[in-house]
Amino acid sequence: MATFPAIRTRRWRRIIAHFLSKGASSRDKAIAWEPQNEADRSLFEDLRARGVVKQDNRGGFYVDMDAYGRDAEIRGRIRTGAIVATLLGMIGGAAALRKRRG
Repeated sequence: MATFPAIRTRRWRRIIAHFLSKGASSRDKAIAWEPQNEADRSLFEDLRARGVVKQDNRGGFYVDMDAYGRDAEIRGRIRTGAIVATLLGMIGGAAALRKRRG
């Protein structure tokens, strides 16, 4: 069963893929977009707040590729930090158990 972050990431990628498949990667190529449900609306607003999806003057939306790259880099750092912290916690826990047993 997929976890909530995995589902959120999948939906996030689907929204970005929609824009990129239509070529909406600059202001002059902006397209209209309506969310299919409330979850997509929430993710879309999150992408807008992060500056990944921007609106042109005519009401269309597009992906700011520079902001998309920065956002992906930040999310990668957060993910890497979480993995390292988890691994260090597991190593620390194993060391504590080993010390306690013998």
